[in-house]
Amino acid sequence: PRPGRLPGRALSSDRMWPRLAMWLPLALLVAHGFVLPPPPRIAVLSRWPHTAAFLSASPASRVVASAALPPEPESGFPPGGGAGGASVTIDGNVVCAGSDVIVGDEHGSWWTAVVVDVRRASGDVDILVHYNGCDPASDEWLAADSGRVVPSPRASADTSEETWRDVGEGLDPVTDAELLEQLRDERQAVIDQWQYNTLCAAHSGEWAGSLTRYDTSGRDGAGPRLEVGEALFAVSSAVRPVGDLAATRTVTLSESAAASSPDPAGPEGTARLARSPLCLAPREMRATFGHMAVGSAYTCAHSPTTAERVSGSEGVPLVIEIAVSHSLGVAAAASPAAAQLQRVRCTFGYSALVDVGQAPGAGAGRARKIEWVEISRETVLALQSSSSAELPSWATSLAGEAGKGLYDPEAQRGASGLYSLYCPGGLTIVLPTQLREGVSAAVSVDWDAGGMRYQADRKFGGSHDGSLLALELTEAEGSDQRD
Repeated sequence: PRPGRLPGRALSSDRMWPRLAMWLPLALLVAHGFVLPPPPRIAVLSRWPHTAAFLSASPASRVVASAALPPEPESGFPPGGGAGGASVTIDGNVVCAGSDVIVGDEHGSWWTAVVVDVRRASGDVDILVHYNGCDPASDEWLAADSGRVVPSPRASADTSEETWRDVGEGLDPVTDAELLEQLRDERQAVIDQWQYNTLCAAHSGEWAGSLTRYDTSGRDGAGPRLEVGEALFAVSSAVRPVGDLAATRTVTLSESAAASSPDPAGPEGTARLARSPLCLAPREMRATFGHMAVGSAYTCAHSPTTAERVSGSEGVPLVIEIAVSHSLGVAAAASPAAAQLQRVRCTFGYSALVDVGQAPGAGAGRARKIEWVEISRETVLALQSSSSAELPSWATSLAGEAGKGLYDPEAQRGASGLYSLYCPGGLTIVLPTQLREGVSAAVSVDWDAGGMRYQADRKFGGSHDGSLLALELTEAEGSDQRD
């Protein structure tokens, strides 16, 4: 028996003759080509390759058995090849050995195939198909009226792409390339939404803490030296998701800071220049825009903006941010505030592209130079306490063991021109002093939060326009941490 049909039971001699007498008139009709068509069926191929439905067809699209030979197919199979040289008409198209078809499987996926044989037996018409690119052992007999076999339209004369179509829906033809692009768009939307949800789950809420700024001053050997300013800034920030529908959902990252200790640049309480809030939709949570999230970490690009990258970002400074959160409470808490979240948030300011001299192993070119680094230590607050002037003691204290270096130095292997900051509170930052055009680079933030140690690496391509290659997060717990 062919696949998908139960084997028939053996017939005894006393039952055989009555059955033969019953089927003999039908056999004579078959021999003369007079066969009633099976119930009409047609496969509706959705524009989305993973969905399909089987609907009753109009008389014009019914499956009709035929003894006539079709025109010679384009393949190497003989016309009407197979055991009996039979053919079948499906949806107005003659299908015989050598015909190209599209075959649906039980999971709703569709595969290109070629017909090897067509046979008629006991009033049924069956098609033997060979799946393109598969071993002949995968060849399969399918009933012509099963709805799983759809004729494949020939490619047009001016293209080599095979054309797929929606049968019976009156829609325009869809090429393989268009279907592939639709599938990629669907997959990308899922990834974007996942990263958006990751960012909101780990960082949504109102935050408050302290900010320390490092500015370039003088030179340290062959490169610039970063020196901490005298002012300690009180910082407040927020990550606010808005909207329930995917089409209108956004998250806004905002920040404000004011000096809480004497600053040579101005009196106590001088406000630091605040950045504009960054509003992100799920579709913007991708590497090309410079925003990504994984685990408890996220990274974003404040500058250049998307519009500036389109118009040309060479004269625009580069401002990027890396943040890592750590929970002091129950991991399954109902909200970030209930989980007693704390985080470090590091922002890096690089100059616009400038001409630089020749680097070892590279010619002269352009690069962005580091100008400042800001480090914020924050804790999440309940909404009703977000306006309180009191800061948690851990956020205002710079005491504690300095950073231990990178847990995983592989991210910076082979890089040159690196600068390391070993900051109180178990924080280590390793960054390139220059981002040269055409040269990959990475900024690494390592934070020993007590019970957990985190390392977040933002990896750049060579364009340095705010986009990135990847955001990687390494987590080590307890005995897995090492000095």
